[in-house]
Amino acid sequence: MHRVSSLGLPPTAIPVIQKCLRAPGMIVGPRFLIHTSRSTASRCSVPPHEGKRLDTENFRLDGVARSVVLPSREENPLRSKIPSEEQSVEELTSKEESKSTRKRAGQENAAATNIPLQDTIGYDQLVSQAVEGEISQEIAQRPSFFIQDAPFLSGQPWARQSVKPLRTPSKNDSKLDAASVIPSIDDGDAIVQNMLHVLATTTSAEEGWRAYGVLSRMQWQQNSSSGGIDTVQIVPFAHLHRLARIIARNVPKTRPQFLRLLSVLSAIQNYGGAIHIHEWNALIDHAGKGYRRTHSENFYGSLSIYYDMIYDRPPGSGFFSDNDFGCPQEDDPSALPSPKNPAAEPDIYTYTTLIDIAARTGHPSLLHRATTLLKEAGLSPNRITHLALLKFFTSRKQLSGIRTTLARMREQNLGIGVDELNACMWAYGQSSRVDIVIMIYRALRHNMVPEDYVGDDDITSVQECLRGEGILVPSDLWPNKVTFTSMIQIMAYYGNLLATQSVFNDMLSTPNSEQGAPLVLDENGELQRTLYVPTISVFRAIFLGFCRNGINSNSCQPSPPHLDPSEPEWNLENLQTFFETFLNLPLGTKVTESTLFWLLRSFSKLSNYDVQLLRTTWSRTEDRFGPFKWGPDHRLTKWRRRLFP
Repeated sequence: MHRVSSLGLPPTAIPVIQKCLRAPGMIVGPRFLIHTSRSTASRCSVPPHEGKRLDTENFRLDGVARSVVLPSREENPLRSKIPSEEQSVEELTSKEESKSTRKRAGQENAAATNIPLQDTIGYDQLVSQAVEGEISQEIAQRPSFFIQDAPFLSGQPWARQSVKPLRTPSKNDSKLDAASVIPSIDDGDAIVQNMLHVLATTTSAEEGWRAYGVLSRMQWQQNSSSGGIDTVQIVPFAHLHRLARIIARNVPKTRPQFLRLLSVLSAIQNYGGAIHIHEWNALIDHAGKGYRRTHSENFYGSLSIYYDMIYDRPPGSGFFSDNDFGCPQEDDPSALPSPKNPAAEPDIYTYTTLIDIAARTGHPSLLHRATTLLKEAGLSPNRITHLALLKFFTSRKQLSGIRTTLARMREQNLGIGVDELNACMWAYGQSSRVDIVIMIYRALRHNMVPEDYVGDDDITSVQECLRGEGILVPSDLWPNKVTFTSMIQIMAYYGNLLATQSVFNDMLSTPNSEQGAPLVLDENGELQRTLYVPTISVFRAIFLGFCRNGINSNSCQPSPPHLDPSEPEWNLENLQTFFETFLNLPLGTKVTESTLFWLLRSFSKLSNYDVQLLRTTWSRTEDRFGPFKWGPDHRLTKWRRRLFP
């Protein structure tokens, strides 16, 4: 590592460099070693799954469930042998300080003994070489690289990449808070440049919208002071399109966010710009979302945006009209014919978005309207289009529609992926066909850990039964996070604790081989896959299952008729086992209010409302995940008042 003095920087630059070195993901070490570490970290020498950790019994209902214990983060062996960046920075800083002390001592001695300046410089070089030799020797004894939670080693398979900046941020650029800026004519140029810098570099939808609001007010002031003369556009089109992309990718998609996207796209069209097809699609999607449930009015709002696109009308011109979109009439936009030469050519994503919104409404007439538009366009549906149809048939509990959709996918050679199989599991679970759900999971698990059992209920008979339902499970598909979560939710709801425990164990012992899954470095500097970690949704489903199917051991209540007496019971002992595992979730996990509610309900039911046990459960949960704050009339606030009067 270069010395601060050799870089021409003052000694005051050392704290700044220390902060940079302590940044998350900073690689500490010489430059030539950084290139070596990157090439080493780019390969994975461990196969995705070898079946060694997944040691549970074959997923059959006559297996035996085991207790579950999550390993703590402090016991992770991959982190124990990697020195921390703070230690490395402190060592290098001490070397620099000792070197500076010896340098000053040499200069003072030279001045006292009248040594020429050239000899002083030579002494400085000798000291520098000696110190650098000590640092090089110290670095040579360390591992080849030090990486701590590097951002490129983690991610989500469904996470989108951030919007690229229009220009690289510079440390010399002065940044102003867009929320506190009041437009003024005197310092208008400086504010415009700073707000344009925010729009060009930010990845936050909220920050970009505040900057756009400041620029919009300044544009209004400029237009007002011009006296009707055409003024120059303040915000370039590139910045507006980038802001539209940031807003379109932001989640959750709320109603205010739809209005923001509509405002930006309207500004682009008002200034004489062209709205791209993907921006129209994003606006159509936002128009149909933003509420807890999707109604017919949401679909007609999206359909109105669709007609604005093909008829070259201002976006939202028909959305805010006086037409009642819930009751389409003859002059309603939904009754307009499609033009022969539309202003903007819709693509398959446009029609898939309309079909998805219509499917979420649950109205067959709206879905027929959306599919008719797709047929008139002459486009072939893709996998996402069929997934939207699977969602509709699931809500309607029409298994015949599920089979027909899967058959059409095979006819179009689209292939059946794990997403389609997860949708089938949820569809059959909604229709109370738990046997088919278990068969689909067994077929997926067999691809990962082959079943050796041969008999009446072997894997061959399971696959034959699935073929009769029109479900073909390819041999290269494995269960993923959604598979485990859906399976636990279905099994817990229907009271199958044995299957719930077995799938829970499978989830904790299966390496996450999904694209973009988190990777960690072992002691040899090679990437290793991590195991799946249960989510809050999993524990919510388990606690709901205990509340729904739980039995108080002190009461004379008989077991539910749908439960097998040989299976484990939903009793207080098993609930406490899952609760201990729940407390081992990583720090920073956000516990939802519904999860805490069903946790308290299950403990209350199985313990016959043991107040002391409920108080302990509440206190331990707050100590682990932090205090919970809700309104005075919230149901959990009432729970707190009863437990802690």
